[in-house]
Amino acid sequence: MIGHRATSNSISTVAKASGVSPSTLRLWERHGLLSPNKTARGHRRYGLGDLMRIRDIRRLREVRGFNLAAIQTLIGPEADAAAHNDVGARSLGQR
Repeated sequence: MIGHRATSNSISTVAKASGVSPSTLRLWERHGLLSPNKTARGHRRYGLGDLMRIRDIRRLREVRGFNLAAIQTLIGPEADAAAHNDVGARSLGQR
């Protein structure tokens, strides 16, 4: 069962709950699509935000047929930064 604390879920728990393998989660992390917290010993700990992101990545891959490069463009770190900058520019009246 998925825990309620922000960073309480191990990779095996999240993999089982989300229907993807631990190696797939590690691959998505290497591609910058996930960034789980890590313990002092390097164990990944996934929170609710990570679970929601995993759900979104699975939908984009399975329903839309997007590859990882396309998903990176849509929801990767660069896309997050671009969206943040765009919102900031609009709030300042710039575009």
